[in-house]
Amino acid sequence: MWLIVLAYGLLVLNAISSMATIRQNPEHAHEQVEYTSSWPMSLTVAIALMGIRVCVIPLRRGEMWAWVGTLMTWVVIAVPRLVNDPRCLQMDVNRHGCHTFMATLVIAAAGLAMSRPPQV
Repeated sequence: MWLIVLAYGLLVLNAISSMATIRQNPEHAHEQVEYTSSWPMSLTVAIALMGIRVCVIPLRRGEMWAWVGTLMTWVVIAVPRLVNDPRCLQMDVNRHGCHTFMATLVIAAAGLAMSRPPQV
């Protein structure tokens, strides 16, 4: 469960740091404009805060609806980015743009696998 909270925290950190990166390097703004405008950033932070709240109380109690809701939240976060951002599927480690997001997905998947409630 704490791995999922860590993943949500990394999601917020990624959102905030991408805004700071664009301000420092405006020549790269055209590459990330759909992820660094105010609406996607505020939506990302809101989803992450909601996810942390679900993880801390009901998922810790082992409630199945919380696990399914967390899984669906991560699917909703991951699928649009993986489908629309070609940087996420490149195997070139020298090209940046999606490494932190992919690491966040791996941490979230590990946390979901470890926090699955037992079947009743």
